[in-house]
Order: sequence, then structure tokens, then C-alpha cells
Amino acid sequence: MSTLTLKNIRKSFGDVHIIKGIELDIQSGEFVVFVGPSGCGKSTLLRMISGLETTSSGMISIRDRDVTHVPPARRGIAMVFQSYALFPHMSVADNITFGLRLSHAGKDEVTKKLAEVADILQLTPLLDRRPKQLSGGQRQRVAIGRAIIRNPDVFLFDEPLSNLDAALRVQMRLEIARLHQRLKATMIYVTHDQVEAMTLADRIVVLNAGRIEQVGAPIDLYEHPANRFVAQFIGSPKMNFLAAKIDVVEGRQMAVAGGIAVQLGDEVPAQPGEDVTVGIRPESLAIGGEGRQICQARIAVVERLGSETIAYAGVDGQEELLSIKLPANPQVRPGDLVPVTMTGQRVHVFGRDGISIRSQI
Repeated sequence: MSTLTLKNIRKSFGDVHIIKGIELDIQSGEFVVFVGPSGCGKSTLLRMISGLETTSSGMISIRDRDVTHVPPARRGIAMVFQSYALFPHMSVADNITFGLRLSHAGKDEVTKKLAEVADILQLTPLLDRRPKQLSGGQRQRVAIGRAIIRNPDVFLFDEPLSNLDAALRVQMRLEIARLHQRLKATMIYVTHDQVEAMTLADRIVVLNAGRIEQVGAPIDLYEHPANRFVAQFIGSPKMNFLAAKIDVVEGRQMAVAGGIAVQLGDEVPAQPGEDVTVGIRPESLAIGGEGRQICQARIAVVERLGSETIAYAGVDGQEELLSIKLPANPQVRPGDLVPVTMTGQRVHVFGRDGISIRSQI
């Protein structure tokens, strides 16, 4: 059963078109993440779902009810903002129950629901404190508690972790994932962080310039990107892109990119001499080893991250550095000339228009 349906949603400010015909169906209990670069329209789309922003055209329905022109308070949604939006003069308990008390719920009901929410979010010892006495992570849990207590049809999260430091972001990400598993609620989450999207989502909606580029499970977007934009946005470090031409060498179809030659399957629908872009994930490359050698490269930068190392290397004929994911402590230094090999079989090929021609060999 669909909880939320968007039909041809558009938003314009004068002659500036922000959202350009969004079609999307979100099932009951799904955790869907809107992801994309700054300015792609993801927060605007979320605000239209919430009713905080009007639509220029199209229809929004929640549980088969047209809410396109319904005020936010009557849509059956609850929103968690980036800035927490807590009342500084109220206690944690009063902040969480404010909406419930505003709807004239009985005292016993308010007390019971507050206890349940505080237990879920581990806020019971903090109920008498004011927001200024809380850490960033605790404030965000209070904001989430204020949403939970209303028992909405849809939870909306607008970049809720962007104000937290790295360690707190990881902790809150886990707490939000556990909360979704416990509540089985429909959640829509906006972020520009693809790691958050990959780890939280049942499905990811990749937005670019007001349009949906691709919708799918995280692993599907990672392994089978529909186009170059999705390929470069999903995955860290991002995919390597090599400008190449199709050639046939000894009866084998190859993509030749400067000093790099990558063998392709015969079924790739491209003609000899055709310009294409070859995409290779950093984890599919290695320095030396038993893989197929594709080029010689000179190490420019080495990033040692503890559990792994990322090496960036220059290749003749390519403007961008090649990124290579390596084990924790490889014996490479800037300036070394090294053989680069392919350890995996996955190669992505994109046509001139950026659309994927093939994403697995």
C-alpha cells in the first residue's frame, strides 16, 4: 500500500523552475532518502510534501487522500528540522508534548505517550532539562521525540545530522535506523551525504536540477547507475571516469583511454571509433598484483586513512587523477611510477549523453 504519491509535481519561482515534474510512489513503512548536490531541489520537494511550500502544479496524496492544498497540521506528517527548532524556555518534556497538548489531548494520554517516547529515545533522565543544557545529539533526539509522539503517517527529516560532529553523526545515524526498525513507519530523509543515504535507505531517490535521475535500492544504484551523474554521486571515493574510444584489438572490443586499455564484452552496443566514457570504481583497481594491467601511473597523492589508503595517480592522456583504494599501509609514495591493475571485472561504459551503455562485464 502506498503511503505517499507524487504526481507531476512542479515548483517555479517566477521564470526559475526548481522542481520539474516529479513522479514518485512511496510504500508504507519504507525509508526513502532524497539525495543530491546543493541546489538540486531535495529540500524544496520535502517542504512541498510537508505543506510548508506550495506546489505550482501536480498532486500530493497521503494514504490516498489528496493533500496538495491541505494545511501542514492536517496532512498527517511530522517534520524534523536541521536546526532542531526547540523552544528554549520549555523543558524537554514540554517540547516533546507541545503539539499533543495543543490538540487538547487528555493529561493521561500525554503522560503515557511521553513515557513511551522518552523510553524509545533514552530521554527519560533528561525530561526536566532545558535545551541549552543538552548536547547536539540530545537536542536532535528531542526533536525526533516531538515528531514520534504525534504518530504521523509520514516522518520527514530535513538534513537532521548536518549540525553534528562526525562521531555524533554516526551515532545518530544508527539511532535513526533502529528507530525505523522499531516503528515500521514511513520515513523520508533529505541529505547531501551519500554515506547517510547508502546506510539508511530502503530506496534512494537521486535528484539533479529538479529532476529524478534514478530511484532504487542502494546496492542497485551503486552497481548499476543509470548514468554518469548517479555513478559519480554514489560511492566514496567517487568512480574514476576515463575519456575513451572504442577499438577492436585482436578481435576483442576495447575501450582505449590515453595510456589505458580496458577490455569490454562483445555485447557492448558501441561501434569502433565511438567516443565513450569508461567508469571504474577505485576498489576495482590495485597497484601490481595478479589483475590485468591496464596502465602505468605516477603517484601524486597518498591519503592514509587507517583501515585503508587512497592513492591518486596521474596517467598519460587523462586530465583527472586516477583514485585507487589500497590496503592500510601500502609501500607507495608520491612520485612512484607504478603498474595499475584491475582486480574486479566490473566496468561501466557511458555514451556521449552520459547514459549507461553497460555496467557489468
